Amino acid sequence: MNSDTSVSKLKIVNEMSLEDSQAMSTNLRNFNIEQSKGLSTKPETSFNLTLRSETGEVAGGIRSRAFYQSLTVDFLWIDEKFRRMGYGKELMLKVEGLAKEQGCISANTMTYSFQAPQFYEKLGYKTVGVFKEYPDDIKKFFLEKKL
Repeated sequence: MNSDTSVSKLKIVNEMSLEDSQAMSTNLRNFNIEQSKGLSTKPETSFNLTLRSETGEVAGGIRSRAFYQSLTVDFLWIDEKFRRMGYGKELMLKVEGLAKEQGCISANTMTYSFQAPQFYEKLGYKTVGVFKEYPDDIKKFFLEKKL
């Protein structure tokens, strides 16, 4: 029986200090830089657009970011009074155009079954995964599109 005493036993603790978090982030970032051949050193670019009414009220908007030459749409929201008028499509096409100008070659997003998977599919997004383990038959869709 080989007993290697140079190997330490690890333990899981239910706490994380700021220093712990920073050490993990630094190590992960270094790993990502190495594995992506430097692609992950390029800064993330945000594309955040707000849709306003004539009175200045927020009527919708989109929050998205470009990283690894891919646009990620974090969320898109349009006030119910202004849905089905083309504003969502207009916002999506605008951020996709901005992302292309920054060298993005693809886009991705996530949406739930009670939100808008069909909306994204009409814009050319393809479902690449579905998470089905929610109650009440709710599903989470992962979508992508080549730009």
